Amino acid sequence: MLKAYKNDRLLFISDTHLPYMHDDALRFLHAVKQEVRPERVFHVGDLTDQYCFSRYPKDPEADGVPLEIKHVWRGVAQLGSLFPSMTIVSSNHDDRVYSRSRSAGVPKGFLRPYPELIKSGKYDWKWVHDYTLRLPNKQHVYIVHTKGESSVALAKNIGMNVVVGHHHTKHGIQYFANPHHNLFCVDTGCLISDDNYAFAYNKSSIIRPVLGCAAIIDSKPMLFTMRTGKNGRWLGGL
Repeated sequence: MLKAYKNDRLLFISDTHLPYMHDDALRFLHAVKQEVRPERVFHVGDLTDQYCFSRYPKDPEADGVPLEIKHVWRGVAQLGSLFPSMTIVSSNHDDRVYSRSRSAGVPKGFLRPYPELIKSGKYDWKWVHDYTLRLPNKQHVYIVHTKGESSVALAKNIGMNVVVGHHHTKHGIQYFANPHHNLFCVDTGCLISDDNYAFAYNKSSIIRPVLGCAAIIDSKPMLFTMRTGKNGRWLGGL
């Protein structure tokens, strides 16, 4: 029998890019968890980075496949201890190893399943392509890693609230109205360690990643921003 959820306290984290998550992300998320007391937790994609499987040129000093995967296992264990139950949305980075296999003509069935690859089997983690749920106010919210550059455009196209990940430089809530509803669009932000070689592409942009996550409590969206000092470390507090 499926569990019935109230969906009154929802937490959304995204773009942890294990093993390249911010050094203070777990402490920040622990504080957020205590504040929100979520009934359900959603990871809105890019749980892992899979830098070693990227098709782009790589830093010659980067970890090789075996070492990066070992670091991923450690990050999964840490995140799983904090969030033993989580729904995870499919995303481009989490698909990298399978994308590489497809380009090489190797069927996915010849590879290890993703939960086995990252050693998440001991946790109640479920993967979905996207997800739609009903809020206590009877509106629906659509959760997806990305479908275009604009969460507002997505929400207008499908006519419901949305929560979107992927866009590291976007961390905010926008509202709009149609003849029937006032609707919201949430961009979650990210939880990456921006000075890591995996994000060297960021250095050419003046717009920097915004660290944070989001929640929906009693049908109302809210943000939790991870504010950092000049040294890049979390300042504490929410």
